[in-house]
Amino acid sequence: MWNAERDWLDREFQTRQPLARLVPVFVVQSAEIQKLVHDGAVDVGVDIFPSKPFHRHPQLESYIYDRMMLVTHYEKITEDSQPISASPADINGLEGPFLLVDGHTGLREGVRGYLETHKIKLEQQFPPTIVDVLQRVETGMGVSILPEQLFKGAFQAERVDKLSLILKLEIATGVFFRTEDQKPGVKAVRACFREHANRPSSIFQR
Repeated sequence: MWNAERDWLDREFQTRQPLARLVPVFVVQSAEIQKLVHDGAVDVGVDIFPSKPFHRHPQLESYIYDRMMLVTHYEKITEDSQPISASPADINGLEGPFLLVDGHTGLREGVRGYLETHKIKLEQQFPPTIVDVLQRVETGMGVSILPEQLFKGAFQAERVDKLSLILKLEIATGVFFRTEDQKPGVKAVRACFREHANRPSSIFQR
């Protein structure tokens, strides 16, 4: 996700803090992100489909800024024209497996919740990374639901169809920070996400 998001975030951060720079630290689980922020090891944590904060701190701001897309091999749905959108019934009609990124990430849990809510029964498999998911989809070895933003950045998958979901699934991006932290850089990151988001998310509001 960092590869897909870094250009706009770096650019907008630099307009606010020209003498500072962002240094990413990569972890897998939302709990790890929150612990790093809580312990002061990092100033800000960013997660998609964020888990509810485990402690009073860190504080969470969340925003809706992107939608999820059904991603299939380009011959899976139709050979002549690409449909605009797909329903849960369309997904259930595909040949699986359904590919979910391994690990208890916000992305995986968000998509699994969607599958359960809409009774999508495809066998699930768990490649280790998004790159592995896309490689399998491109070779006709499965289908997935991934953020649209991925295909506007680093991933230029040519042999896949990307379909809107009739029953929408939108990404909530969570920004974790320590409430008492008033560093200019922290304020700048929060402002970047606030202005970039389509609208505030209501998830986990207190």
